[in-house]
Order: sequence, then C-alpha cells, then structure tokens
Amino acid sequence: MQIKVNGKKERLGVGVTLHKFIYDKKLNTSAVVAELNGEIIKKNNWKAVMLKNGDTLELITFVGGG
Repeated sequence: MQIKVNGKKERLGVGVTLHKFIYDKKLNTSAVVAELNGEIIKKNNWKAVMLKNGDTLELITFVGGG
C-alpha cells in the first residue's frame, strides 16, 4: 500500500491505523496535528482511522523554543 505523507510517497503494510503510523514515526503525539485527505482528524479518533492506499496525510508538528 502506498500513501503520500507531507508530499513524499511512503509504503505501508495493510491494516495500519493513523495512531500506529504516528507512533511508529516516534512523533510526540501531544505536538502533532494530522490532516488526512484534507480533513483534520481529532486525536481521540486516530486509533479508529485506517490508512488506505492513495491517502494523502499531512503531519504538522509544533516545536517550542525561545
């Protein structure tokens, strides 16, 4: 299966949830916003959302500093 993540193609196995994808990327879940196919997905729905072939995912991370 292939999806596009932040403009780059990525290959995934079948049955990967949005939560698992973000977790496997070792992203800080409290600092990530996920937009799937143009729709922002609430964090409490990440485990229920299955990624599908051809999906477009944008992951936005917030970085603090000063």
